Amino acid sequence: MRFSAIISALTLAVLPAQGAHTAPDETSAKPLRRVAPAYPAACMPAAGEPVGSAQRVTIAYDVSEDGYPQNVRVRESTDPCFEEAAVASVRASYFSPRKIRGRAAEQLDMETTFRFVLNEETAIDDIDARPLDRKPPDYPDKCIRKAQSRESVFIEFDVTSEGRTDNIRVVDSTNVCFEKAALKAVEAWIYHPKTVDGRPAPRPGVQTAITFELVNDGWGKPSPAARAKVWRRLVSIQQDIRKKRSAAVVLADLADLEAEFGNEFTPTELVSFHHLRASARLEKADYAGALDDLEFVLRIKPLDKKTYQAIEDAVEQLKTIVAAQEAAAASEEAFKPPDADATPQQ
Repeated sequence: MRFSAIISALTLAVLPAQGAHTAPDETSAKPLRRVAPAYPAACMPAAGEPVGSAQRVTIAYDVSEDGYPQNVRVRESTDPCFEEAAVASVRASYFSPRKIRGRAAEQLDMETTFRFVLNEETAIDDIDARPLDRKPPDYPDKCIRKAQSRESVFIEFDVTSEGRTDNIRVVDSTNVCFEKAALKAVEAWIYHPKTVDGRPAPRPGVQTAITFELVNDGWGKPSPAARAKVWRRLVSIQQDIRKKRSAAVVLADLADLEAEFGNEFTPTELVSFHHLRASARLEKADYAGALDDLEFVLRIKPLDKKTYQAIEDAVEQLKTIVAAQEAAAASEEAFKPPDADATPQQ
């Protein structure tokens, strides 16, 4: 079966416009139920003793995917007598869990500080650091070739008392190519710092997930980011295919274009390039090469369902043909007669 008509129809009708979307794709856990602990009776001053100053206990804990505190521990306190009451209060709390891409996830290393004052309600002082300016990173073009449609980098960092990010590190990522861009973006973020007793304080262990996603901006609309020279050459090659120009010439033109600009292709240009090369390779019956190109396009996952389905159908047919070719080649090799000129073994 010939696939050139299918692919030519796709590539000649439109040059797909792709864009890149990046965003910090998470929300932190938020308290839904908390009860302030009472002043512990065991910590009451004895009769005649002077009333001491306020006592503080800072509790660190994680919040599970279900919204419950776990791994509750004392981070610091001014008097061990108050620690048990503070720990019990946190364990009785309930949270709206952290979410990454809309899914509940564990939140590590949260903090709550309790301030115990005799004859006063215990204050819960945990105004955490909150973002003021979180500009998302640019999508790194160099990562397009080996990227899935969605890649994520999980970052952990501290927020200083001045609201700047510090000690930034990658916890995990789906593709190491995106880590540098994510780290660079977080370096520029600005936060309202955590406050303790109304004063700015450092906040260690803030976590975020940054998602890099290729998105479709609509078919047939050239991306504003596409450089005029590259775009003109892609359109020229597209016209050559329409005019039934030799596939060998088209492939040579595409190779020249890739050699000159391949490392700088924008998402729009790269997807268009693979569409066009798949069409030319099919004309030369290079089914394995065309399969590689179209599988790359499928990883981009355009939003146009009809186009995506057409390419997916072609890919499945190509897989069948390539598998049959490989099986035939293996069979031919297995039944190949011995070389007549070979010297028989003694």
